[in-house]
Parts: sequence; structure tokens; C-alpha cells
Amino acid sequence: MSYTRECADCTRTFPLVRFPKSGSGRLRTCETCTASARRKRRDPAAERARRLERQYGITAAEYRSMGARQRWRCAICDRPPRPQDGRLVVDHDHASGEVRALLCHPCNAALGLLGDKPDRLVAAAEYLRRFSGDP
Repeated sequence: MSYTRECADCTRTFPLVRFPKSGSGRLRTCETCTASARRKRRDPAAERARRLERQYGITAAEYRSMGARQRWRCAICDRPPRPQDGRLVVDHDHASGEVRALLCHPCNAALGLLGDKPDRLVAAAEYLRRFSGDP
């Protein structure tokens, strides 16, 4: 058994005692890289900016610009995000990855539950009309 390991982040080799155990018990990154990653995660704005870039390919400035164009209201229901301190979420096409607009969480969840399929959305609207008494 080897008593050294290569760090998955910095690729330097260290004794096993320099690798803190993760929740799964696996030793992946050295204590220096682990501490550095923890410091980066402590800044919520920086973490959110990294997540926007990684998941959607947009910067925090682009997100703010989209929000300002939409008056910080959902592109579907035209209401501000709920709860009041909530954020609008980035809606994107799952097939192409293209960002469409910013939505409140309920509208984004509804689209996802309907599989992003317009025919299902139309069928749901017709169903609601049929049982609500509206023409």
C-alpha cells in the first residue's frame, strides 16, 4: 500500500495525512486545496456567479442585465419572485442549453413538470378552462 497520493486539484504528491477525509471517506484533494475551495464557497455572490457561468454560460452581469430588462419580474406571470427576497431563476432549453429568460420558481417548475412541451401546456390550459366555467 502506498502512503502517498496525488492531489486531484494541484496534482502534487503528498503523504496521506495531508488529505482530509470527505463525507464519503475518499481522499481526493490535499488540505491546501480543500481549504482554498472552502474559502471560495464562503462568498455567496462569487459562488452564484461561478454557478451561472458553469450551468448556463452567462455572467453575473448578463443575469443582472436580463433582470433589469424584465423589470425583475417573471417573463411568464409578470410577478416579482416569491418570497420577496427570492430570485428569478434562469430558464433554458434543455436540448440546446440556450438561455431563454428569467422566471419565478413556480413558473419554471411548471414548465419543467410539463416537460417543456407546448402541447402539454395548451392541454393543461384547456383542462383548467373546462373545469373553471371560463370560456
